Amino acid sequence: MRSKKKTLTFLLLSMGIIFMIFSITTPVAYCSPTLHKAWSFKDYRIVWSYYSSRVDLQGHCVYEDSAGTADYAIFAYGKNQFWTGWYSTLTKIYLYASAHYYYVYDQGNNENYWAPAPTDLIIWDSDWTYNPNGEAWFWEINSNEYYCTHNDAQPTSNVYTRTSEVISTDGIWRYLGYVSIQKQNANHVFDALIKLQIDNDKGDEYHQGRRGYDPDKGWYTQTITEIRIKIEFKFYFYEWGWHCDNVQTHILGDGTGQGDLSSIPLIEGVIEGLG
Repeated sequence: MRSKKKTLTFLLLSMGIIFMIFSITTPVAYCSPTLHKAWSFKDYRIVWSYYSSRVDLQGHCVYEDSAGTADYAIFAYGKNQFWTGWYSTLTKIYLYASAHYYYVYDQGNNENYWAPAPTDLIIWDSDWTYNPNGEAWFWEINSNEYYCTHNDAQPTSNVYTRTSEVISTDGIWRYLGYVSIQKQNANHVFDALIKLQIDNDKGDEYHQGRRGYDPDKGWYTQTITEIRIKIEFKFYFYEWGWHCDNVQTHILGDGTGQGDLSSIPLIEGVIEGLG
């Protein structure tokens, strides 16, 4: 009986030592959180006119551990159907970004709030790709694959993008710019990819914490934990001038709408695709 106990003890100790050696010599795999996409759909009918819009976003704001920038995908779909079908139609998409700031003061009295995203973190340089065939868009974050498609796009006669010349703010939002889609003497439908850019160095800096000094409160560490994106669609028709017939606003990252996420965190990762 005593011999069996010794043998069992020896086996358990041996297994424990082997497990410890394996744990020390085997690298720990990077475990990223489950990634999702946030989406929002809205439509509006009045008489025979019909306006609809949909926005799909990456569920995480990803910066890469390298120089340069990482893409942040916004998939935009819009339908501008003015009732007659032979008026010229115009759709404008306005882009806004907000960030959640945390301030940890060395002397206490910490605070956090939503405010316009930093000008050096989220950038847009009018990167817009129209998808005339309605094929699936693809992107990948840390080996997780995602697709977005609507498959009913129609060609437009004119697409115009413009970034904000004056970096303006509106409450908690920073205005980034707009896209203008127009079709002469007809309704239009579009399916497109808008690519924002995340500055990798600034993403890491805001994620890890930036040191700063306030004359009234002293030294602090400032971090950004998550973002929100606001997309505003304005639908126009032309009759002796352009008239706005409907406005649809999507706010993503606050968890209030169908398909939305309660948070779009700022994280480190690797993003591919979006070609």
